[in-house]
Amino acid sequence: RLVEARGAFERAAKLAPESSFPLLGLGRVALAEGDRAKALEHFESAARLASWSSAVQRALVQVYTLEDKLDLAFQAQQKVARMPATTEMMRDPIYQEMLDMQVLGKQLANRADRLFSKGDLPGAARAYQEMIVARPDLARPAMNLARVKEQQGDQAGAVGLLRAVVLRFPEETVAHESLAHVLEQMGDLDGAAEALAQCIALKPDYAQALFSMGLLQKKRGKPDEAMTAFQRAVDSDPKLAPAQLSLGIALLEVGQTERAIQHMRRAVQLAPNDPVPKGYLKKAEEEQRRRQDATGSM
Repeated sequence: RLVEARGAFERAAKLAPESSFPLLGLGRVALAEGDRAKALEHFESAARLASWSSAVQRALVQVYTLEDKLDLAFQAQQKVARMPATTEMMRDPIYQEMLDMQVLGKQLANRADRLFSKGDLPGAARAYQEMIVARPDLARPAMNLARVKEQQGDQAGAVGLLRAVVLRFPEETVAHESLAHVLEQMGDLDGAAEALAQCIALKPDYAQALFSMGLLQKKRGKPDEAMTAFQRAVDSDPKLAPAQLSLGIALLEVGQTERAIQHMRRAVQLAPNDPVPKGYLKKAEEEQRRRQDATGSM
């Protein structure tokens, strides 16, 4: 509940402007939201108020490392190392509880992942279910359990889990993408397209989702929408070879041979050991030669 947490920390900062703890909390909220610049701003402000705080210095180490500011991270680490073993001015029991939950969650996740990798689907399902109970604040355990159910053939169960995830975590793009995949496997192409559209709305430059949308629209018999999606995928990630090839095939089907060849050649360059792009490129170049010969004979 990051919005509520941010509001509480902001009120605390106004009530106690000399305290580093509200700023530390605001930095953690910003980091959880993926805003590293804002997190760093809060942590550095907290450090100016409490350079003695190991919690603040450790927070700085974390963000400096994420931002690849290794010299600054090392300096903050050295400050922590030089600090005497004293108790902080104010304990942070909520944060400690969060750390404990993270440790527990990591242990359960590692066990579940090991079982899944070994093919023990019933064991993995039980482990992921246990993790869902222990960490209801996380989306990934339910998403992983959905993967297990899908492999067990319980597609309806997987869809139920994923629908619950996207309802509770509407900004979890991978959940929308996973839901689209299972719905497509079940033959619900309209539902899959809707789920993928939600994923793309959250992350408009997500090339893989755009590419999947192109394939789905082609399956739905909507070639124009498919070509648009393939073009957006290529624009978002020009190095995505399957999208380059799919766009080339779509262009070839509507007679745009020259443009088709350009994208197919790019696909061959990106995946030189894949015979499929080479085969399509050969086909397109032959079509181009036939058209040139027909034009010349006129």
